[in-house]
Amino acid sequence: MIKIRNVSKFFNGNKVLKNINLEIENGEFVVLIGQSGSGKTTLLKLINKLIKPTSGEIFVGEEEISKRNSISLRREIGYVIQKEGLMPHMNIGENIELIPKLLKWKKTKMESRSKELLNLVGLDPMDYYERYPSELSGGQRQRVGIARALANNPDTILMDEPFSALDPITRENLQQEILSLQKELKKTIVFVTHDMDEALKIADKIAILKDGEIIQYDSPENILKNPINEFVENFVGKNRLWKNPDILQAKDIMRKDFPMVTVNGRLITALEIMDKNDMQFLVVVEKNRAENKEKAVGIIFKWDITLQAMENGATIESLMKKDFQSVFFDEKLTTIIKLIEDQTLKLVVVNDRNKKLLGVISANRLITMLARIVPHGRD
Repeated sequence: MIKIRNVSKFFNGNKVLKNINLEIENGEFVVLIGQSGSGKTTLLKLINKLIKPTSGEIFVGEEEISKRNSISLRREIGYVIQKEGLMPHMNIGENIELIPKLLKWKKTKMESRSKELLNLVGLDPMDYYERYPSELSGGQRQRVGIARALANNPDTILMDEPFSALDPITRENLQQEILSLQKELKKTIVFVTHDMDEALKIADKIAILKDGEIIQYDSPENILKNPINEFVENFVGKNRLWKNPDILQAKDIMRKDFPMVTVNGRLITALEIMDKNDMQFLVVVEKNRAENKEKAVGIIFKWDITLQAMENGATIESLMKKDFQSVFFDEKLTTIIKLIEDQTLKLVVVNDRNKKLLGVISANRLITMLARIVPHGRD
């Protein structure tokens, strides 16, 4: 665990960080993001004592780092920077083995570890171990930088805008690579970026900084759905939630205040409700007064309520469709879209785990919501 308590940092009298408090759990992927000059890189460098705080305490594990030997601490923390920082006169194997060599590992162990790591980051050691950095592309060098950071199996890895200089395709590939590695190896990663799309894609939690302060620290989902203030809302982008449909759930898009009719109600009442609300169908519910809840039992369509049906003594129960589709409140939007498309549904009912009716999602409402994904100018 990393704990940052009441940390401030001054440079030449300027307060770069102001009373920062932050806790990062073991195995979490935390992204620090903010505008230029917000203090994100300064905060990252404080964790491995590349710079020292003016005030406050930082714990890596159980020990406050001011009591730790700086060199020893840095050898225990992986560090990846934008320019991968490989030694040009050393081959790839030697670059990866820098820290193990300082730790006096045996040569066979170092070589075995570096080849293992090359495989892990998608570089065949048969092809890359003996090469030099100048012979590699930018994306390949960055993969080597990640391998080097993992060489002595640190619990914590710091990454300072490691992919920002790469082309979009290479960058996306490496984002997926680091996510896979983090899930497989369970490392604690603190990652600095200025790219919100990148942060949303890779983070367990995001810390948004402004003028040396953490404005909001939360999961990507909560930051998108519940920005703490106007700055965060504007920084994230007001339309960005709708550009990340995997984050949206049924509860986020359902209509709660929808008209409905009881199963033992009158057909003429159902027609009046539809006409008043300009609707072609209604959810039919069964009320449980003891538990104070309503349960969806069917859907009745306007075109089924004919004069002939009414003259023949039809009821809501006899006309309603009982084979309607329902989902739980936490079902993902992407699943609901596929459901409506595959089954050409007009309505999906949203329930809690006890089958209590919470809301409905109509195909028309879904189309209106999805229209927000289409960009209308910049965020």
